[in-house]
Amino acid sequence: MLTKMQEYEDLYKRAWLAQIEEDKKNPRFTGAIVKKEKPSSNKGEGPIKMTKQAQILNRLLKKGLSLKDAGEIIGLSINSVSQIKARYKLPRDEND
Repeated sequence: MLTKMQEYEDLYKRAWLAQIEEDKKNPRFTGAIVKKEKPSSNKGEGPIKMTKQAQILNRLLKKGLSLKDAGEIIGLSINSVSQIKARYKLPRDEND
């Protein structure tokens, strides 16, 4: 004779195994990673238009200043300056 706990364990086990079978049919649970491409308004249009800070940073980098020195002049942290540099692919030509 089974106790109540053993009955619930058996019931739970059967439900668990049934759910695993259902999950195998669902592509979300197959383990495949599906990357969704983020929509970009600038796709294929060339370089991103620089902000005022990016233009200033571009000029400073073209003059040979380090990120630390340029950040101190603009009033931004080194991390912020490096993010701007990466986002706008600095230094680059002024007319880009």
